[in-house]
Amino acid sequence: MTSGPKTLGDTVFRVAALVSGIIILGIALLTVFNAVLRALSFRGVPATYELSEQLLAAAIFFGLALATIGDLHVKVELLSARLGEIGRRALMVLGGVGLTVLSASMFRYLVEQAQDALDIGETTLAAGVPVAPFMIIAACGAFLATLAGAAYVWRAAVTGRATDIGTAPTGDPE
Repeated sequence: MTSGPKTLGDTVFRVAALVSGIIILGIALLTVFNAVLRALSFRGVPATYELSEQLLAAAIFFGLALATIGDLHVKVELLSARLGEIGRRALMVLGGVGLTVLSASMFRYLVEQAQDALDIGETTLAAGVPVAPFMIIAACGAFLATLAGAAYVWRAAVTGRATDIGTAPTGDPE
C-alpha cells in the first residue's frame, strides 16, 4: 500500500517529478512522431528540433530542482570526507548558496526573455510556434530550483544535513 506525501518537500518532489516526466514524455513522443512521419512521407513535423530544445531546457530546470530537493546530486567525497563537521557544513552551505544564486539568476533571465518574447511575438523559425510558453515553463523550473536551493542552504546551515529537505518518495509505508 502506498502512502501519500508526508512533507512539503515530498509533495514538491512528486509534482516536479510529474512535470519532468510529462516534459520528457513530450520530447519522446514528438521525436517518435517526427521519425514515423519522415519514414512514411519524407517530411517530418516542422520545428521538431526547435520544440525539443525548448522542452529540454524546461526539463533540465525541473531536474535541477528534483536533484536539489531529493539530495540526488552527484557527490565527490574526496575533499568533504577529510573535512570536519564544520568544514562539511560550510561546504554544503557554500554550494547551496551558489546553486541558489545561479537558479535565481536563471529565473530572472528566463522571465525577462519570456516577457520580451511575448512583447515581440517571437516564434520558432520553421513553424512559427510561440516560444514564450516554453520559456515560462523553464522559468517555473528555475524558480522551483531557487526555492529548493534556499531550503537546502537553510537545512544545511541549521542541521548540517541537507537530506531531510525532501526525499525521493518510495511509497513504502512507515
